Amino acid sequence: MGSMIHLALGPLKIDWGKNDGFTMHGALFQPSDVTQVPYAYVDDAGEPITEWKEGAARPLSTMLPRLELLGFTMEGIGQAYDMSCAAEELNVPPVSFNGISDLFRDLDLDAAAIDYHKNYNFSALLADRIFGPIDSTSHSIELDDPRFDFVRAVDSLHPYALLRMFAENPRNLSRAVTWSFADVVENGWVAREHIIGSLGAQRKFLAVTEGSSDAAILGRALALLRSDVADFFYFVDMEEGYPFTGTGNLHRFSQGLVSIAIENRVLIVYDNDAEGLAKFAETARLRLPPTMRVMHLPDHPSFVSFATVGPEGPGTAPINGRAASIECYLDLRRGRSGPPAVRWTNYTSDGSYQGSLIDKQSYARAFLGLRHRARDYDFSKIESAVDAMISECIGIALADARSW
Repeated sequence: MGSMIHLALGPLKIDWGKNDGFTMHGALFQPSDVTQVPYAYVDDAGEPITEWKEGAARPLSTMLPRLELLGFTMEGIGQAYDMSCAAEELNVPPVSFNGISDLFRDLDLDAAAIDYHKNYNFSALLADRIFGPIDSTSHSIELDDPRFDFVRAVDSLHPYALLRMFAENPRNLSRAVTWSFADVVENGWVAREHIIGSLGAQRKFLAVTEGSSDAAILGRALALLRSDVADFFYFVDMEEGYPFTGTGNLHRFSQGLVSIAIENRVLIVYDNDAEGLAKFAETARLRLPPTMRVMHLPDHPSFVSFATVGPEGPGTAPINGRAASIECYLDLRRGRSGPPAVRWTNYTSDGSYQGSLIDKQSYARAFLGLRHRARDYDFSKIESAVDAMISECIGIALADARSW
């Protein structure tokens, strides 16, 4: 029979392989996901038995953002399904993608697993749900049967697309996605180090910011708030000094990446201040490749009226697009002894005032000193910045054909 390896959602096998013929699914998991998972066998008497061996497992709920950063959004899957129908020369899709997604949303996972194990053909199982079972005497599909085209289209979908569609059903989110690799390791088809080394390995995103403080804060925020996907991101190595300090250098770096047609996935991140928005607009006008995007930190309601200090003394003013550096997104109760305030520093050429948070380093130090998600720390603003960054990277993955 050989050594089997499976990727499964609960009791339902999504993908499988044998001996050395299998797909590596390490990108779905992190090293901390290695655990004991159940393996189903049949004993010498033909009775089913279960053994617990090493594998990888994590809930579908926490795998969902990883799937999307790999490019498997519902929008992307719908496009892939339509392209599959076109590639198979199906003038009219046998079932619309909305019909497919509705089917996944309503499918009972346990019942589907029982039916699947009868013939190990998942697309045929779905076809039975839509078109009814085939003739029990022939067990064959005629070429003019609409289920024939349906099976061809579904068979071309990536296993990760199936997982993403199953996530549309809230009842499935608590189910474990398991990768059962012990048998191929035990029987010498692949080294355990190769399997473990693949965990967390995927097409990563290089995030480039205006300065080392921005990179350090965003990196720590990912680790604290979005640990399920933090391994998708890396920042410029700053041990030898940060090379892109300031908006001008960051824009010139972006121009250089465009000129060499960079293939790495790159996200350029500007601050939400006057200089940042001006350079964001310049960079956005470049002919960016699909693997590269530019963003500025998002507006936030708390920045609509903010304490300021200028030539005319203290006051309040909106700082979205004028003075919201990364430090403004931190808990401003943690830092300098006085109340937080922005000091206006200069008047830019486009007619906007540029400002800077007073003693911003004190807020950065307080945040970077955190070692866990403290309950008494207000993460709401920095969380919005991190989520905006993740959203842009999902867009990159969706546009990058190599995702599929």
